[in-house]
Amino acid sequence: MKTRNPITFAALSLMLCATAAFAAQPAQSTQSTQSTQPQTIEDIINTQISYQSPSSINSGTGAAASAAAAQDAIDNLINAGADALAAASGDQQNHAAAAAASTANPRAPAATPPASPMVAPYGLALDESGNLYVADSGANVIWKITNDSKIARFAGSPNNEYGSANGKGTAARFDSPLNLVIRSGTLYLTDSLNNIIRVISPDGTVRTLAGSPTATTCYNEGTGAKAAFYDPVGIAVDSSGKLYVVDRGNSVIRKITTAGLTSWLAGEVHIPGDWSSFTYTGGASFNNSVSISSTANIFTGTFGVSGSLNLGSGTFDLNGNVLVSDTSTLLDSSTNTIPAPTAPQAAPMVAEPRVFDDTIPLPQIVTTATETYASGTYSFYSLFGMTVSPDGNYLYVCNTDPAICAIKISDGTVIPLDTAIFGSEDNPLRPVFPRNLRFDSQGNLYIADTENSRILKVDAAAGSVACIAGGMSDDYGYCQSGYQDGPGADALFNAPTDIVIDNAGNIYVADKGNGVIRKIDASNNVTTLALEEVALALGTSKSGGAGSGDGGGGGGGAPSPWYLLALATLVVARPRRR
Repeated sequence: MKTRNPITFAALSLMLCATAAFAAQPAQSTQSTQSTQPQTIEDIINTQISYQSPSSINSGTGAAASAAAAQDAIDNLINAGADALAAASGDQQNHAAAAAASTANPRAPAATPPASPMVAPYGLALDESGNLYVADSGANVIWKITNDSKIARFAGSPNNEYGSANGKGTAARFDSPLNLVIRSGTLYLTDSLNNIIRVISPDGTVRTLAGSPTATTCYNEGTGAKAAFYDPVGIAVDSSGKLYVVDRGNSVIRKITTAGLTSWLAGEVHIPGDWSSFTYTGGASFNNSVSISSTANIFTGTFGVSGSLNLGSGTFDLNGNVLVSDTSTLLDSSTNTIPAPTAPQAAPMVAEPRVFDDTIPLPQIVTTATETYASGTYSFYSLFGMTVSPDGNYLYVCNTDPAICAIKISDGTVIPLDTAIFGSEDNPLRPVFPRNLRFDSQGNLYIADTENSRILKVDAAAGSVACIAGGMSDDYGYCQSGYQDGPGADALFNAPTDIVIDNAGNIYVADKGNGVIRKIDASNNVTTLALEEVALALGTSKSGGAGSGDGGGGGGGAPSPWYLLALATLVVARPRRR
């Protein structure tokens, strides 16, 4: 609620009284126009309103003098009140304009995204023909988009139901599919809430590659369903066909061979307190009868032969100690040592971080980095998307702090890259909660800076960072989110989660918060794909898709009449299916 200026209010009150008393008398003086008008309520309060005091009214020596002084005082009051009233009106207009500007940037007026069949598009993949595939985590569907603006359900429920069933097309079920990668026309994806890795053939047939939705453990290594994951999110594939998975719940990077064998690659293995069991090699077991007493801080049960351990409400660290969750008391288990997991442990190779130099090319940043951690010694925090570097030697992964890490595929060495790429943590171009990142054909790195609703580019040659679209700063220095097409500097996104780049350099963005797919062209202009939902056509198409270049050659012209006659004969003669 606004407060009244006591000086202005008193002047206005006196003005009204004076106007009523001397309405019939002509004005005796004229005020000159002020060169400047007060523009804010603070200016009005500080403005000096000059008028004669009541005592000066009687300071004259005659009736005429007294009347003139009284009239002069009244005129001053009237004009002062009118000036204050005009200033107050102008102040209200200024504040109204400021309020409008703070809620809708003048460069990006408020807009509403177009209607879309997608609910929460999260991950993207682009095939060689330019067809765009979208993992919709909200609808539990994999969509296929072609370059004629058609979108169809490639796999998943027609009613957005969740589940884990394998099958073809709409017979398959997912539960929050997140990220996609494609190789030789086959899609691989993380089915996060089912804790499994899925494969989709070019004809839409879905099967489970690794893990099991009914697994009783959250971490295990093995082939096919013998493997266990906990909230897999990111996925990448190298030139040999090996897959890499961000096992977010376990804070590690996993590797899946072409034979389907899942193994550990990088990250310090943690054992969450809600695991029901964990498989150890050798050593001892508790015959599923051990519990942890949070009050007496002791073990109950006896050690036995190799098997599984019921953790209950406690947590075992890698040194064999027991952390009682509600007392944070470490119990010495020196007499009954618990074997550590099979993940190799080594001393960290840590050195002073690189001094930021924005002239270092991106490929040299990772190869000459001095801050490195041996496999198994680095603790990731809140992992997300991942991609393979152009040379095939490194995985680049989105982590929360630091934002970007590189992982050497050959031995799992972890290299934090924030200092090398972005400099200090105060760099306004440092990403916050990035969800995915991709390389283009020139080796430039693009980052979906999800929390800042913007797309960043790391130039490979210069090693410099720029915001190419979205993320306009508001009055408080925070990046804006919303929906707006246009030049990159004026465009608005709402929590973009993934990006892919076609051969022409166009960037496609999964704008999760707006439920649409955006396109950033070579000039950084942002548009929204206008899509028409259709039923999925039978078979696979070799025609150009959403990001195709030349379309893969000519189509050979119109079919001949003989071809049409033969086709019609086959259709009539084909037996009808039930």
